[in-house]
Amino acid sequence: MKGFLFKLLLLILVVFTNFLNARAQNHLLQLHAHNDFNKNPPLKRALAYGIHSIEVDIYFFRNQLVVSHLPVALKKPTLESLYFEPLWQLYLKDFFSSFGTLRLMLDLKNASPELMNHLRLLLGRYIDMVRQPDGPVKVFLSGGALRNLLIHTDSGIVGLDDDFDIFLNRYKKPDHWSMQASISWGKFTDNYLKPVAPDYRDSLARSVARFFQDYNIPSRIYGAGNCRKRWDELASWGFTVINVDRYCKASSWLRKRNVQ
Repeated sequence: MKGFLFKLLLLILVVFTNFLNARAQNHLLQLHAHNDFNKNPPLKRALAYGIHSIEVDIYFFRNQLVVSHLPVALKKPTLESLYFEPLWQLYLKDFFSSFGTLRLMLDLKNASPELMNHLRLLLGRYIDMVRQPDGPVKVFLSGGALRNLLIHTDSGIVGLDDDFDIFLNRYKKPDHWSMQASISWGKFTDNYLKPVAPDYRDSLARSVARFFQDYNIPSRIYGAGNCRKRWDELASWGFTVINVDRYCKASSWLRKRNVQ
């Protein structure tokens, strides 16, 4: 009888511990809107679904920062009109006091000194909204070797989206302000998972995710698809930013995980 009670208590403890771990893990999870500018409407749709991280591709074209994924048909809305002006209006209405922090990732498609200078001027016009640590909109840059120009001159305003290898090859946090670590699904599987035996791949993935958790840096694997099974796998490993294109499906998936 004592042995049965001991096993029962042990089982309850294991289940309760797993429950707490799952709750803590779900609390860290965040949806990342991939190429939000292709949605209709952009920004508003993501915010309506409670997405707190948005990706925008930008080009420097005819002295403007325009939003586009490809270097064609660049006569499109500017970064300011499509994102910064609407966000500023929300900021003035105190929208973020209830919504929380929004992470805005700018993917620089043709980085140049001119682009960086225009971006610096743009951020300056909305400094109260983007200056850290108090600003509700955290801007960080992806792509483009020249992005470091802005980092080193405007510390505390923008951060960087860094590749996993920048951390893991040196096994330490970079000197600059990293706001996210990212890697493609193909590169992650080829460089990290495939070289080890299948039985050890889950453990390796969890150890990589734990490394970023220890530094309190969000980690994202993009290009992994838009299916719940893959999202569950990434979340179970401990990666905290889930790259999504289908907002409704992803928002429903996250809500269900949060009530488990």
